[in-house]
Amino acid sequence: MEELIEILEEVNQEINDPHYQVGVSFFLRENIDEEIQDIWQMEIEPYLEEYFFAQPEKVDEFRWDKIQHRISSAINN
Repeated sequence: MEELIEILEEVNQEINDPHYQVGVSFFLRENIDEEIQDIWQMEIEPYLEEYFFAQPEKVDEFRWDKIQHRISSAINN
């Protein structure tokens, strides 16, 4: 889970506003390994798309296909 936390820290660093940071509550689930992709693609990515609507390149840095290997390896350990 450390890798997931690191990615969230990177996301929040890009957001750079404590009022709009992404928290861990999305990921506090028993079967997180089965739901992580859906959570990321249906919750986190749309939020980032809205927040960075004028900066799509920032969203692209955190698309599931760019970060999945980091998260998947952390969850499967």
